[in-house]
Amino acid sequence: GLFHTKNGGESWFHCLKGVPRPWINTCYWLTFDPQKQGRIWSVWGNAHDLPRPKMFRGDFSRFQGGVALSEDNGESWSAVTVGMPENTVCTHVLLDPDSPSESRTLYVCGFGKGVFKSVDGGASWKLMNKGLGENLNAWRMERLPDGTLFLLIARGGIEGRGYIDGGVYVSRDGASSWKNVPLPVGVNAPNDLVVDPQEPKRMYLCCWPWPSEGVEKHGGVLRTEDGGVTWERVFDEDAHVYAAAVDPSNPAVVFINTFDCAAFRSEDYGASWNRLGGYNFKWGHRPVVDPHQPDKLFLTTFGGSVFYGPAK
Repeated sequence: GLFHTKNGGESWFHCLKGVPRPWINTCYWLTFDPQKQGRIWSVWGNAHDLPRPKMFRGDFSRFQGGVALSEDNGESWSAVTVGMPENTVCTHVLLDPDSPSESRTLYVCGFGKGVFKSVDGGASWKLMNKGLGENLNAWRMERLPDGTLFLLIARGGIEGRGYIDGGVYVSRDGASSWKNVPLPVGVNAPNDLVVDPQEPKRMYLCCWPWPSEGVEKHGGVLRTEDGGVTWERVFDEDAHVYAAAVDPSNPAVVFINTFDCAAFRSEDYGASWNRLGGYNFKWGHRPVVDPHQPDKLFLTTFGGSVFYGPAK
């Protein structure tokens, strides 16, 4: 489910009031309204290990999920899913900060369904899949300051057919249409995308490798300096890199967390990396820079709770 802390992580409590019970296995993401104190959108699903391959065993439509809205800092929630099927496992929610405060534009990734858009703060949703391919495992989105949207499609499975490649798509018209972003040959499992806040054309794409003849290939981290036109590998291709973070106070500093018992820090935009000491949990998820103490870092994990320590 979802947990809340009011004392910097010293203690936590469940934050589930009003969330439909079939959803509460996993809260995949939150987004906070930057202009309305206390307003939060959250996305949920009872398919818990996405986008790992084991979740594609059997009929994926058996899962449930959706979007919930809180107006009181997460003390209570209400489902806001008009226009979404009940079996929509939602894995990401993105807010357009340029939209009116009273009628926010939101985008939600529906895993296996594609992209949903709302122009009324989540009161209703519309599917926006024009230009997407057969794989609709919408996983993560990122928005550039000029409104350009990037969508990550996770590598997935099809019952009786094996696996289907993931990819990256771009939209410059508010998700009305999508175009494929070419990636280096063999890269088929994007997992996270982060943008340099000072130079938005510089982005880091975290990737999952693919086993080939006993060797893991095409994973690691790719960097673009031109908004996704070209990509350069800046971290080992056999690495299972789950997510990255850019230090907002110094964009040359980049962090990654991996499913390989290690997290890393770069001080030169990903050109070189140093492993962070004192952390070796197998299944790492996300690095999060402490907004109150920029020299500190949170590392979230799958199964090992939350680690906290020096960012160096």
